[in-house]
Amino acid sequence: MKSLHIFVDSERPDQYLNTIVHCVLERDVRAIEFLHIRTLTSVDTKNRSNGLSSRVMAAVQSQLKSLAERQEYTSQSTDRSHHRVELASIYGHEKAAEVAAYYERVREISLSYSNREVEYEELRSVMQKLAEKGNDAFLDVTAVKKRYLGDILAAGLVEGIRGLWTFDLLTRSVNFDKPWSMLIHELRASGTVMYRYTNILDTQTYTACVRLVFIRAPRYKRMAIGTVTLIFVGALGYFVLGEESQAVKVVLAMSGIASIASLALVFYPPRTEA
Repeated sequence: MKSLHIFVDSERPDQYLNTIVHCVLERDVRAIEFLHIRTLTSVDTKNRSNGLSSRVMAAVQSQLKSLAERQEYTSQSTDRSHHRVELASIYGHEKAAEVAAYYERVREISLSYSNREVEYEELRSVMQKLAEKGNDAFLDVTAVKKRYLGDILAAGLVEGIRGLWTFDLLTRSVNFDKPWSMLIHELRASGTVMYRYTNILDTQTYTACVRLVFIRAPRYKRMAIGTVTLIFVGALGYFVLGEESQAVKVVLAMSGIASIASLALVFYPPRTEA
């Protein structure tokens, strides 16, 4: 089963809602987890960081229900007060019903929701477990502030994460006075999809850095030196003792195995231990 793991850093539900709707309807995600790394919290939530993952999960579910059932958009101001806008007043009754039906498609699917508060010291172990899920897990960092993204990226690099995903808007006409205009139904309304769900690790530079970090690790430097030494000793023994020597055959076999292992580890580097 494919799963979505959202790192939360803000109280506002809309950015998470966009990701969830896309992943559920377009990528067959059926399990959704909200993750909050306690010390990775932006200024607007630092005084209310305890239980952030739970509050965000509730806010997202409430917004989804509001859009699908009541045909209302709920906006949240900085003082956490709520203001409801009827979709009919924005689009008219017919279009409002179409928008509601779009979000109802998500609610009709059986989804598993969960949330987790994670201590900063647990970040690597969390990333390690998520890495074990492979391509069936989407790790979403859309809402994570840039100054905190480095910690998640570094932990992902060490633990073998191959995907960190973001929901990127492709439109410049962002109207903060009409926040519903940045919801996914609006971004798809014109016939041209005005967003992209992007894996920020899917680059040649990142792949090269993963291999470089591996190669520069002391234990693998020693492995490379040992491999070269075995090859040298095997070649020297071949010329001195001849190809029929049992000792030479053993050394050459060991050097061959070591060479293959070294190449395999460069292209498929294992996760390091904490």
